[in-house]
Amino acid sequence: MPFPLRGLDSDNGGEFINPQLLRSCRAQTPPIHFTRSRPYKKNDQAPIEQKNFTNVRLWFGYDHPEVWPLINALCRRPLGHLLNYCLPTMKLEQKERVGSQTIRKYGPTCTPLARVLAYMEVSAETKARLRAERAGMNAFAVRREVDRQSKAVEAAPRWTQL
Repeated sequence: MPFPLRGLDSDNGGEFINPQLLRSCRAQTPPIHFTRSRPYKKNDQAPIEQKNFTNVRLWFGYDHPEVWPLINALCRRPLGHLLNYCLPTMKLEQKERVGSQTIRKYGPTCTPLARVLAYMEVSAETKARLRAERAGMNAFAVRREVDRQSKAVEAAPRWTQL
């Protein structure tokens, strides 16, 4: 990660909240502040869930565990690079309720890399490393690699239920 993780927010399920995760958060230096969503507030994680849909489900669907190693390899490098270094995103800055309508105001469109580079708490060394990574990257080649590895995921044999 380009900057230290300060906090981790999770859903309330037992698959997310467990002693191993809590110990791991506390063992970090500095410790990672661990929180969970509020009870009966199912929309607490809505922005994260949206990214799960746009950055995972649209690319892979709801797949079987047999293809997870292929998906992990794709997400670690080419897809992560494409989404973080090359593709701009809009970030919601403000929501305002006017009568029955919700007015959404978005900030400037830029890549996640640009947002990290604008963040003051990221060290100069990290910023230099990220700029060097981006400078050595060809967005078209990255997209071709994403497509190639995506086809490998699609072609992988899957367990089918009878």
